[in-house]
Amino acid sequence: MSKASMIAQRLQQGQTIEKYREAGNSMLPILKSNQPVTLEPINTAELKKGDIVFCKVKGNYYTHKISAIKIQKNTMKYQIIKDL
Repeated sequence: MSKASMIAQRLQQGQTIEKYREAGNSMLPILKSNQPVTLEPINTAELKKGDIVFCKVKGNYYTHKISAIKIQKNTMKYQIIKDL
């Protein structure tokens, strides 16, 4: 199991993750590469445009910003983007 998968599992169990670090510059200027952040479990009903989320996309985990929320076939769909 990858480190990101273990973190996701801990979040799903209700645990908060302190000092999580993710490499990359896709979230500049909000987050710098390897800047420590706190990840907290969420209620998806409370998510809104502009929130930064730790999410799984096509088998990989990312920290990105929600740019849009849509309902398709009674399912919430979240569009994520790198920060601009």
